[in-house]
Amino acid sequence: MSIEYIKKAAKTSATGEDNTRDIVVKMLSEIETGGEEKALDYAKILDGWDQGNPIVSREQNEAAKAKVPQQAKDDIQFAYDRVSAFVKHQRDSMQEFEVELSPGLFAGQKLIPMTTAGCYVPGGRYAHIASAIMSVATAKVAGVEIAIIADATADPEIVACDLVGQAEHGPDSPAWLFTDSRELANAVVDKIPGYIESLPEVQRNAANTAWRDYGEVVLCDTREEVATISDQYAGEHLEVQAEDLDWWLARLKNYGSLFVGEEATVAFGDKCSGTNHILPTKGTGRYTGGLSAAKFIKVVTYQRQSQEATRDVADNFIFLIIDNGSYGSTGDQPTYAGKKTSLAAVASACGCENVIESQAEDAASTVQAALDSDKMTIIVCKCESGNIKVPVIQMDPVVIRDRFMKELESRNA
Repeated sequence: MSIEYIKKAAKTSATGEDNTRDIVVKMLSEIETGGEEKALDYAKILDGWDQGNPIVSREQNEAAKAKVPQQAKDDIQFAYDRVSAFVKHQRDSMQEFEVELSPGLFAGQKLIPMTTAGCYVPGGRYAHIASAIMSVATAKVAGVEIAIIADATADPEIVACDLVGQAEHGPDSPAWLFTDSRELANAVVDKIPGYIESLPEVQRNAANTAWRDYGEVVLCDTREEVATISDQYAGEHLEVQAEDLDWWLARLKNYGSLFVGEEATVAFGDKCSGTNHILPTKGTGRYTGGLSAAKFIKVVTYQRQSQEATRDVADNFIFLIIDNGSYGSTGDQPTYAGKKTSLAAVASACGCENVIESQAEDAASTVQAALDSDKMTIIVCKCESGNIKVPVIQMDPVVIRDRFMKELESRNA
């Protein structure tokens, strides 16, 4: 395996993270203590916002809408319709179900939309209308960084433009190219400075810094190596401009959103093509995905079972807790006939509904009393470290007695 860095980044996406974390921790702590008043203080300090009530009234909302040109409204609606349609399909792909795992034992899954969602919409260096659509529309329906894979068939001008389009987002925006073509790699590196220089000053300064500090071009021997290193980086956005696109779609595993073919540019996905642009950063695409309907739906489970299933489960349960040393809430094992034994675990095979208290040395007679009852019983065995409450399950008294004695005999053999 041979991987060569045609250009190696001076910094990583984690550079400066500690300082950012310290600032955020301090802010959150102060807001937790000071509440809304402290949050409004930060709004004034950071944004110069001092307009009082942060909640936008319906009248203010309508007044703002009136100032928006109709063409802009139409463009926003175009993006909203596509994002909403895609999210509806995401939501509908999730299913509630109930399955009978064994006779009388049922387990299920329910999908419960969250009642409230807080959606972050950037408004700093750039104000992104699309971010509001991506977050709010996704939440309602539920109830930026880039890497490019390119081979010798790719157009170096398109690749260079897409990399610069990412770098201009900010001075810490990584832009990576993974390729098995040295010719393409060199051509892209040669073209990028010219594209950066053609940008307006603010974007030019950001792109220059980002490409200098975070840009990388990685040359591999094979497409399998390209896929492997791409999965290691786990780019937020990942473009594939190469032959055999179906192979790449099937092979690649780690990314926020995949753009297959040179026509499927990140710019479209960021704004209006339908998929969400709120995606995992800093390599977290290795274990999580981007914003979707699933982020606003709680997946909860439940179970229910018949008496027959309870007996069936209890047969296995008793031996599992004995084998694992689970003897109750304190973990103590009372002694019987001079040996450590889990009478509490043995008793969990019994029937009844009484609550019987006993000292550890009386545990055997306590269990025998439970055996003689026809109610569900909780035996509270008072040990040195506290009480152990053991729920026991109603079964046939003869079966219980036989099991109990066999268990004690096996433990003291």
